[in-house]
Amino acid sequence: MNFDENSILERLQEWPEYITLRNCKERIEQNQIIVIEQVRSQFCKNIINAINNSIPSIILIFPDNLLNNNKKIIIKELIDRFGLISVTGELDNYTSCETNCVNDIEEIPPNPTKIHLEFLKEN
Repeated sequence: MNFDENSILERLQEWPEYITLRNCKERIEQNQIIVIEQVRSQFCKNIINAINNSIPSIILIFPDNLLNNNKKIIIKELIDRFGLISVTGELDNYTSCETNCVNDIEEIPPNPTKIHLEFLKEN
């Protein structure tokens, strides 16, 4: 299936056959795997940079295109490595934030947006 927007003609008489819910969902799921890998890589670079510059803490910000269930995967991985971490998330109305110190994936706030890691604390 070709999801290249440049391949779409300026005017369409009918929808392309590949534009279906199933195909769109599959493509997003495939793309999310790539986004997870990119986020891991960027967070790792940010952590290494902070450590190399003797910065005792860092805030890691999730990109908007990473789905919440995949943010939870990253958060779980960081809990496994750092123990207690601080996670900020938007509440349901998206106008206020909640920050929780968590060491269990069940404790994270809804709609996580960023993680604060401290490198000198004891868990």
